[in-house]
Amino acid sequence: MKEEKLKYLKQILDTLDKRELTVLGDYLTAFDSRSKGYKPKTLILFQLFQKYDDIADVYRLFKKKMPSEDAMRMTIYRLKEKIGESLLLDINISHEESYDELSRVRVDVAKKKLVALIYASRGLRAETIDMYNKVIELSKKYELYNDLVEVLYLKQRAIGLTQGKKEFEKLDKDIEHYEVCRAAFQRAGKIYHEIILNYGFKGLSHSGADKAYQAELENKLEQLKADYKATKSGQVGYYYNLLMIEYNQITDNIGKASKYCQRLVETVQDNPSVYHRRRLGIAYLNYCQNELFNFAFDSSLEKAHEAIPCFKDNSPNQSVAKEMEFYGHFYKGDMHQAEQVIAELLNNEKLEQSGFRYAKWSYLLACVNFINGVYNKTLLNLQDAHKMDKDREGWNIGIRVLTILYAIENEQHDYADSLIVNLRQFIKEGLKDQAVRERDKNILDILLQLRKTAYNFKETAESKQAELNSLYQEKPQLAWHIQSPELIVFHQWFASKLAGKKYSPEYSKEAIFKLPVVIN
Repeated sequence: MKEEKLKYLKQILDTLDKRELTVLGDYLTAFDSRSKGYKPKTLILFQLFQKYDDIADVYRLFKKKMPSEDAMRMTIYRLKEKIGESLLLDINISHEESYDELSRVRVDVAKKKLVALIYASRGLRAETIDMYNKVIELSKKYELYNDLVEVLYLKQRAIGLTQGKKEFEKLDKDIEHYEVCRAAFQRAGKIYHEIILNYGFKGLSHSGADKAYQAELENKLEQLKADYKATKSGQVGYYYNLLMIEYNQITDNIGKASKYCQRLVETVQDNPSVYHRRRLGIAYLNYCQNELFNFAFDSSLEKAHEAIPCFKDNSPNQSVAKEMEFYGHFYKGDMHQAEQVIAELLNNEKLEQSGFRYAKWSYLLACVNFINGVYNKTLLNLQDAHKMDKDREGWNIGIRVLTILYAIENEQHDYADSLIVNLRQFIKEGLKDQAVRERDKNILDILLQLRKTAYNFKETAESKQAELNSLYQEKPQLAWHIQSPELIVFHQWFASKLAGKKYSPEYSKEAIFKLPVVIN
């Protein structure tokens, strides 16, 4: 027998926490009537897994204790079955840290359906109907429509046999209604996942709304709205609110999107069929990001702080929530708090950090240090940020531009010269298969002119007045975007250099988009 089957078994065991492993060990001997000194083969294998991390060691020692390959194969199969059985024990299912309320209810409903089946097979009609009623009550509360419709049909047949046609027909209305609810729920989930698979959520449109996508959303939302009106299903409402947020963001109606963000939070909080702590956290993350788009930084921070405790410590979702907290502090101008948050993420060894994520966080810290004028740290952070393996959403351009600004601030003009030429080459060759925003092209033009004038900002401003003015516009291809790689607002930085002042960013909408009367 190969070691592959043991590897799969180890993967299952690795998902069990310490308490679940203890329960499993007890369960493996709970029903064994043999002498106390006897160890079931499944227990022997389980203890080998607990003692040794290396599959090769487990296999070698296990093989010594088994009389044949068939015995080994059967023991692995039985242990796998026992793991599943032990996880279904009430002592495991009822543990709040392991399972959310909805998952516990799903298991409880499944068990009650099995008990009802056993009662029915023994002719215990009253007990069977009582169990059906308990399943129906739970299924209605938690919108478990498949279970609900199935058991309503079973109950209808059971009472028809004992109470006649009139009682049989009384359930027709309930069955009809919940068949509609079931179809609406299935349709809502399908619509949501089709949107993700076909388009992916776009959020705030940086290039203008895609008309085909907008039309598709409008069509699907009309169906969801009708389904929600007919069913009042929390689950249908959940998908409807999610897609309404998306629709209003891609059409740049951020204020209206905020309304649906609030509704999404309330839908999760108020409906047992939807509530899950992680899902509530995701709802708050949606709200948090939308408030950033709305330049409502205090509100965004508030929502980030609501989201963070909804996720497990050091989980990917929690790191996203903390990154959102960083943005709130950063755009408010609280660089001390922003630095603390992002440094904590970078230094957290318990987080599984992808190369891109680490590079991005390094870049965010570089932006903080640049604003604070701590240029030696800025360069160190940028060196880590350059480890980004490939460009995503312009982050590589952002890193390159900030490195150029660092060189200019430190009057390292030869270094800046080479960096600007490299940026031109990167945009021309490295991104030749990708669309480059007009804003980035104009920033490159201005930097090239700065290089040509030996970094004379007044001369550059005079010759590139149109390009500089374009950076203040709100047109999608030219506008500065919040939560984009351009955390150092280029036109504000240029204006500060032109005025001979230290760069001090202001992230209000008015400051970002208000064109100076004269650039001189």
